[in-house]
Amino acid sequence: MAEKPRADVGLIGLAVMGQNLALNMADHGFKVAVFNRTVRVTKDFIDAHPDTPGGLVGCENLADFLGAVKAPRKIVILVKAGPAVDIVAKQLIEAGLDKEDLLVDCGNSQWTDTIRREKEYSDRCRFFGSGVSGGEIGARFGPSLMPGGDAEAWKLLEPIWTAIAAKVDAETGKPIETAKPGHPVTVSLISTFRELPKRGSFPVLISLNFCPLDIFGAGLPFNQRQNAHGTSLQNEHEHESRSRTRHFPRRRSRHFLPQT
Repeated sequence: MAEKPRADVGLIGLAVMGQNLALNMADHGFKVAVFNRTVRVTKDFIDAHPDTPGGLVGCENLADFLGAVKAPRKIVILVKAGPAVDIVAKQLIEAGLDKEDLLVDCGNSQWTDTIRREKEYSDRCRFFGSGVSGGEIGARFGPSLMPGGDAEAWKLLEPIWTAIAAKVDAETGKPIETAKPGHPVTVSLISTFRELPKRGSFPVLISLNFCPLDIFGAGLPFNQRQNAHGTSLQNEHEHESRSRTRHFPRRRSRHFLPQT
């Protein structure tokens, strides 16, 4: 299906989180190449979403997938944490992943595994880890994102992550930039996050829950929150629920502030 490099970013793994994150990126104008090991899942996903603002590019194999993404490639992996991440990484390397390409693991891997992979694959690609918090609704309309890794690698990912993350007050919101290996971060008794270790000078935890990029940290009731386009999150939630056979749960993430 893929003919020439035209996608801004690639995503592997089209389960619920992968599909919603891909649609979020496409909604913000990024053309997204997608791959799933089951080809039918990829085709059904593309057929179900023909008119996204950025566009979706379905790929049937990893060679086509790599060929569809502009260099240096930015590739998001959303597969189950553990051996599957290494399997996908090695398959991509074998398929022609370049040393300057960025491989972003968003599957809630153990931070020690992320460090190991960054070192292990350093001569084949730029390996990077990022937490994605907020469940399927967050992934679709604005997640809290916790990237960690090399500062130069972050520069490649930053425009996309900044665009798709949830939004809050641009004047007062700030990212969390402290970092100690494997220790929790507590902010004003609001929420606790687990950090990735700090490497070099890059502050590896940038939790957008408490920065200008998070609607979920605003302390507003659900029906008062808005996405980045100023649309009611509740309206989008209800519309998305009606369009799916399985409704989104109406529960609040443990990272959300209590209603005021």
